Amino acid sequence: MELTHTPHSAVNRGAITLFEAVIYFVLALAVLAIAITQGGSLFNRNDASTEYSNAAELMTNTRTMLKTSGIYNFAAADAMTGALIQFGGAPANMTVVGTKSSGSAKLQNLWGGAVTVQPVSTAGGQKSTFSLTYAAVPQEACITLATKLSAAPSIVTTLVNGTSTNGAIAASAIGAQCTADKGSVGQNTLTFTSNT
Repeated sequence: MELTHTPHSAVNRGAITLFEAVIYFVLALAVLAIAITQGGSLFNRNDASTEYSNAAELMTNTRTMLKTSGIYNFAAADAMTGALIQFGGAPANMTVVGTKSSGSAKLQNLWGGAVTVQPVSTAGGQKSTFSLTYAAVPQEACITLATKLSAAPSIVTTLVNGTSTNGAIAASAIGAQCTADKGSVGQNTLTFTSNT
């Protein structure tokens, strides 16, 4: 009995050629470059959404935790913000600078800017309303926060970089009020005044 031997091809049919490898590598680099350029924008939108939720929670918690006998009995923003943190009213994903239980801790937003609540005197001199201020807000987030929060029923006045608006801010107006970032640092300060 004689064994027959079939010749095998030296080329492995599952392997890729050097030319194909270069094409795959270039395509992978292109996908990575697109992901990096588009990813920053997605993170910016996510940050604005997170801070919108934080602001809404701060407004609610300030009303329910700090108002006694119809007034906010605090001297200034530092005391009121510190008390809100001490009472557990700061959102869990916000940065607290200092000891929470001290009554003098401070809040920072995702961009490293200060976040404060402070009493606001009404026409009769009573501190029956309050304001929420966000500093160092990037331009895109400024537009998002200002348009969304100014439309909330509990917000009567929105101050964007010194420009005050009663009620909801129109999309056509907010673009001129929010200033461009300096490098990657936001330059906008927003203050939202509550009606209660």
